[in-house]
Amino acid sequence: MSRRTAQNLLLILGGLLLTVAAAVFTLVSWGHLGIAGRGAILAAVTGVALAVPALLLRRGLNATAETVSVLALALMALDGYAAHRAGLLPAVSGVDYAAGVVALVAAGAAGYGRLLPLRVAPIVSVVLAQAPLVMWFPDSAAEIGAAFTVTALLNAAIWLRSRRMGIRVTAALCLGVSAFAALLIAATDSVVGEMLWAPVGLLVVLTAAGLYLGTRVAPVVHGIPVAYAAIALTFALAAPVRPLLDSPWPALPYPLAAVAVLAVALRLPAGLRKAGVISGAALAVLAALPFVPIVATGLLWPFRNVMQVWSGDPADPAVHGPVRPAVVLFAVLALVCWAAGRWWTPLAARIPAPAAWRGAWGPGGLVLALVALLAAPAAFGLPYPVLVGVPLVPAVALSVLALRRPLAGWAAGAAAVEALAWGLGAQAATYVVLGALFVTWAVWFRRPAALAGAALSGGGLVWSGLGGLGFMMADASALGCAAAAVLALLGAHAHPAQGDGRRFGQVAAIVLAGLAVLPVADLVVRGLLNVSPILDPWAGAPAPVESRWWALLALAVAGGVLVAATRPVALVVVTGVLAAVVPVAVRMPYEMGLGVVVLATVAAAVAGARARAGRWAPAADAAVGVAVWLGVLALAVAAATQTATLVTVPVLAAVAAASSLWGRAGVTGVVLATVLGAAEVAAVSAAHGLRTASLVAAGAGVVAVAAAAWKRDAGAGYVGTGFLLVASWLRLWAEEVTVVEAYTLPFSLVLLGVGWMRGRQASSWKAYGAGLAFTFGPSLLAEPTALRSLLLGAAALLVTVAGARFRLQAPAVLGALTLGVVAVRELAPWVAALVSGLPRWAPIAVGGLLLLVIGATYEARKRDLVRLKNAVAKLR
Repeated sequence: MSRRTAQNLLLILGGLLLTVAAAVFTLVSWGHLGIAGRGAILAAVTGVALAVPALLLRRGLNATAETVSVLALALMALDGYAAHRAGLLPAVSGVDYAAGVVALVAAGAAGYGRLLPLRVAPIVSVVLAQAPLVMWFPDSAAEIGAAFTVTALLNAAIWLRSRRMGIRVTAALCLGVSAFAALLIAATDSVVGEMLWAPVGLLVVLTAAGLYLGTRVAPVVHGIPVAYAAIALTFALAAPVRPLLDSPWPALPYPLAAVAVLAVALRLPAGLRKAGVISGAALAVLAALPFVPIVATGLLWPFRNVMQVWSGDPADPAVHGPVRPAVVLFAVLALVCWAAGRWWTPLAARIPAPAAWRGAWGPGGLVLALVALLAAPAAFGLPYPVLVGVPLVPAVALSVLALRRPLAGWAAGAAAVEALAWGLGAQAATYVVLGALFVTWAVWFRRPAALAGAALSGGGLVWSGLGGLGFMMADASALGCAAAAVLALLGAHAHPAQGDGRRFGQVAAIVLAGLAVLPVADLVVRGLLNVSPILDPWAGAPAPVESRWWALLALAVAGGVLVAATRPVALVVVTGVLAAVVPVAVRMPYEMGLGVVVLATVAAAVAGARARAGRWAPAADAAVGVAVWLGVLALAVAAATQTATLVTVPVLAAVAAASSLWGRAGVTGVVLATVLGAAEVAAVSAAHGLRTASLVAAGAGVVAVAAAAWKRDAGAGYVGTGFLLVASWLRLWAEEVTVVEAYTLPFSLVLLGVGWMRGRQASSWKAYGAGLAFTFGPSLLAEPTALRSLLLGAAALLVTVAGARFRLQAPAVLGALTLGVVAVRELAPWVAALVSGLPRWAPIAVGGLLLLVIGATYEARKRDLVRLKNAVAKLR
C-alpha cells in the first residue's frame, strides 16, 4: 500500500465514521437533549466544518480539507432534517421537503466548490442533483420518466460544458444511470401502461438526444448513446401498434421494430452507421428472446408423449395461440437472413464487417426456417397424420440432401426427433416413423451421422416392439438402448478401412451404452447406493424387492459393449457395478448378497494391489477405486445387523492392511486399515462395552506394531502406538476418569524432556511443540472452571516468559496464544458490559475523529519529508 493510499484510506474512514456518528446523534438522540438542542449543536458544528477547509487549504493539507468539506455537506443535510423536526414548513410533505433539502445541498455544494478550490464538492453537487426531480414527481410512471429524462438532459449539458475531468466523469456516469432509468421507465410504460403517447414522446426525445450525443463523443464510445437511441426508437415504433393487436400478438411488433431499426441504421451517417447496425441487430436478437421459450413450447409439446407413450392424445388446442406469433417471427427472421445472404455485398460495402459473415447467413436462415417449420404443427391445429408427416418428410429429404451438404444432416436429425416425438402418440405411427428413419439412414450406413441415426432408429424399433409385447417400459427402453449400442458397435467394425467412421461408431456405442443405464437408473442406484441400513444401524436385514431380470440383461449387454469398446478399464468397472447390482436385481438373501459384495471387494483389491505397471496400470487404478467403493457399500450393507458389522469390518481392515503390506496400496492402505480398525473399536464399544473395545484396540495396536517391526514401516508403528493409546484411554473412560490433567501431564513431561534433550539439534517447534500442545490443548477444551483457568493461565504465563527469556519461538507463541484465549474467555463478559453502557454514537465518533487526526498528521508529516528530501537534494 502506497503512502497516499494509506493517507486517503484513513481520511475516508474518519470522515465516514464522523458522518455516521452525527447521523446517530441526530436521529437516535443523546441523553435528555431535544431535537432543537441537537439542531443548534449541529448548526454550530456545521459552521465550523464549513470554515475549517479554508484554513487547511492555506496550510497545504488538501486531502484533509476535502474530507472535512464532505463532512460539512453531510452536516448540512442533517441540519435540514433537524429543522424540519423542529417545526420548519410543517405543511410540506416529508418527500417534498427532503427533495428541497437535497436540492439546496446540491446548490450549496456547487457554490462551495467555486468559492474554495475543492475537487470533491462539485462532484457531490452533480451526484445530489440526480434526486430532486425524481422525488418531486412520484405520481405516475410518465411523470417519473419525464423527471429522469430532464435529469439526463441536465447531466448531458453538464458533461458538454464542464472542463474538469472529475465533473465530466461523474456527469457521464450519472448520465448513463439517469438515461437508462428514463429509457427503462418509458419503455416499460409503452408496453404495459395505459397512457401511450406520453412515453412515446419521451422515447422520441431520448432517440434524438442519443443521436445528438453520438456525434459529440469520441469514436471509441459513441456506440453507447447510439445504442440508447436504437432502443428508444424500437419501443417508439412498436408502441403505437401494440393496442391494435389482439392477444397473443401484441408482443410481435417489438422484434419487428428492431429489424426496422436495423434497416434505418443503414442510412445513418458514416460515423454512426456501424454502431447503429450492431445495436439494431442486438435489439432484434434480444427482442426475439422472449419468443424462444414460446417456440420451444411448440417444439417440445409433442415430447409429452414420452411420459405417456401411445396415449392417443397427440394434440391440444391450448398451445396453438401463443405459438403462432413466435412461428411468424422466426419465419420473418429466416427471410431476413436469406435476404442478407443474397445482398451481402452491397451491405458489406456500407458496414465494415468480416467476410466470414456471408457464410453465416445461410445456416442461420436454415435453422430459423427449420424451427418455424417444426413448431408450426403445434401452432396450427392439424390432423394427426399431418402432424407426423410435417417433420418426417423434411427429415427424409434433408437426409438425402446431406450427401452433398453435410450441414443438412444436423437439420435432418432435429426433424427426425420431432417426427418421432409426434409419432409416440400412437403405436402404428411410432412403427412407421422408426421404420422410415431406419431404412433412410441404413442406406448411408458408411457415414458417421447416418450410422448413429440407424443405430438409434434400430434400437427404437426394438424398444417399441418390446413395449408392444407388454414389457415394462423402463426395461424395454434399456434393452432398446443396449440394442442400439450393439448396432453402433457392429457398424463401426463393419468397415474397418474408414478410421473416422470406426471411431465415431465406437463413441456412439459408448454413449448409447451409457444411455441404456438411464431407464433402469433406479436399479443401479439401489445397487450402488444401498446405504439405507447405515441410517438405521442394526435394525435388521432389509426386505428384498422385486426381481428385474430384463433390466439386468440390458445392463449386461451395455456393459459388454463398453468392455468391447474401451477395454480393459471398462471390464473392471462393469464387473464392479454388476457385482453391486446383481444381489438387488435377483432378490438374493441378505447374507448371500453381502457375501457377493465382500468377495467382489476382495477380488478388486487383490487385482489392484498385485497388478504390474504397463498396459494394465489404468485397469489396476480403476480396480483400486472399485474396491474402495465396494468396500464402502459392503460396510453400509453390513450395518443392517450387528453380527454382519462385527465380521465385515475386520475382514475389510485385513484386506486394506494386506494390500499395503504385500501390494501397491502403500499409505492409502494403512489409512484405510486404520479407519476400519477404529470403526471396529467403535462397533465393539457399542455392542459389548468400553472394556471389550479397549481389548480390541489393544489387539489392533499389537498387530500393527508387529507388522511395523516386520516390514520396518514407521507409519504402521505410529498406527499401532495410536491404537495402544486409545486402548488405555478407553479403559480410563470406562473407569469414569474426569481430571484430564492427571493423565496428560505425565506424557507432556516425557515429551518435553525428550524435546529438551534434542533442543540444541532441532527447532523449538520440533522440540517443544508437541509437548506444549499436548499440555495446553486438552485443558483448553475441558470445562473452564475457575481453578483450571487460574492454573492454566499461570502455566501459560510461565511458558511465555521462559520462551521470551531463552528466545524460543514455540513456547513464546503457544504460551501467548493460550494465555490470550484464557484472558479473553474470562474478560469477555466485563468488556461486553462496559461497551453496552456507552451511547451508541460515542465509539463511532471517537474512532472517526482519531482516524481523521491520524490522516491529517500523516499528510503533514509526508509533506515535511518531501521538503526534507528536496533540501537534502540541493546540498552538494
